[in-house]
Amino acid sequence: MSLLPLIGPVFPDFFVCNPNYGSGLSSRDCVLAAMDLGLEGNHNIVYHVGTEDLPRLPVTFSFGGCFITVDVAGPSLPGTVQANPDQLRQMAAWVISQCVVGRRGLGGYTTFLIHNMLAFSPSSLYYTESGYLPTTRNNGIDFSQFSPLTAFLTVTVSGEEGKSRKPGDTDPMIPIKIGESLALLKIMSPGDFSMSVHEDGRKYITLGVSHMGTEGLGSLTPWWQHRIAPITDEMAYECDAALGSPSEVDCSQIEWNQLMPAASTLSVGPGNPTFLHSNTCYLAISATINMILTWVQIRAAVSSLLCICVDSQAPVAAKGGRAYWQPSTKAIGRRRKRQNGLSGLNALPPHANITVFKQQEPYNSPATELKSCTWTAIEKGG
Repeated sequence: MSLLPLIGPVFPDFFVCNPNYGSGLSSRDCVLAAMDLGLEGNHNIVYHVGTEDLPRLPVTFSFGGCFITVDVAGPSLPGTVQANPDQLRQMAAWVISQCVVGRRGLGGYTTFLIHNMLAFSPSSLYYTESGYLPTTRNNGIDFSQFSPLTAFLTVTVSGEEGKSRKPGDTDPMIPIKIGESLALLKIMSPGDFSMSVHEDGRKYITLGVSHMGTEGLGSLTPWWQHRIAPITDEMAYECDAALGSPSEVDCSQIEWNQLMPAASTLSVGPGNPTFLHSNTCYLAISATINMILTWVQIRAAVSSLLCICVDSQAPVAAKGGRAYWQPSTKAIGRRRKRQNGLSGLNALPPHANITVFKQQEPYNSPATELKSCTWTAIEKGG
C-alpha cells in the first residue's frame, strides 16, 4: 500500500531492510505516518541540528505501531542542514515499499548524501578544511578531525519508539557501504571487485565487519568509535561472477530464518558439506578436514559474505562468493592467538569454507545437491 511517490537511493546511497528495525509492521500505518512527516513543500528548507529551534532534526512521526525518523549522522555534525520535505517523505515511501511491503513487514532505512563521507580519504592522509593531515587513530582513520561537511541523512522506518532509530551512527552497514563505494570508485575493472581491491575501501569495510561481528546490528556504539586491532583480520571474502547471481532477498531469508541458534554446532568435513537454500540462493558450509563449527562462527562469516558480495544496490551485478580463513600478510611467518570475540574478520578456522551461489539445477535433496554439476564445478574451482 502506498499513496506516495517513491524516491529510491542513488549510488552511493543505499537502503537496508532488517528485522532489527521492526517486523510485522503495517504498511497502512507506515504510509499514514509518512504522509504526516512534518513540513510540506518541494523545496529545500533549513533544519536545525541539536537545538530546540524549529524545524529540527532528528524528528519522528508515527501512526499506530509505525515510526518514521529523519536524522543527521556522521562523526561531526553541522548546526543546520538543508533538506526537501517532500523528498524526505518520498524516501520514507521507498523504504515502506521495499521493506514493509516487499519484505513482509520488516523495518529499514535509506541514506541520503552519504557521498559526503567519500570526500574524506581514510588512507594515510585525509582531507579537512585546513588541508591534508596524517591519520593516527582507529584503524588509520582519525574521525575526530572529520568536517561537518561529511554529515549525511537517514530516513528510518521502525516498529518501536526509541529503538534503532540512528542507523547512520550505529549500523555497521554504513562503513561497509562507504568502503565498498570507495573501492568501486577506484576499480579499473568492475568485474574484479573483492574486499581487498583497494586499501581506502578496505579500512572502512574492516571497521564495519568487525563492528557487526562483535556488537551486532543492535549496537548503540557509533561505528566510528569501534576500535579494532589490525592483527584480527584473518578472513578472505571473494566475490566471483562464476558463482552466479543469487537473489539478495532469497539469501536474506537464509540468514534470518535458517541459521541455527548460537549454542548449536555443525560437523563438516571432506565430502560432507551442509547446504542451505531459499529459491535462487544456495549456501554451502564445507571443510577440507573434519571439524566442528559453531553457528556463531557461521553467522559472523555469512553476514559479512552476503553484505560484501550479494548486494543488489552496488553498481556492479550481485555475485556469489566465498569466505575462508586467510591470515593477513603481516602475520605470515609467526603464530597468532585467535581472538575470543568473533567477528567477520576472524570467524572461520583454517580449512573451513562458506560459499554462496546460484544453483543452476533444480534442488531435490542434500544428496542430489552434493552430486550436482553446480557444486562439482565449485569444488573444482570452476
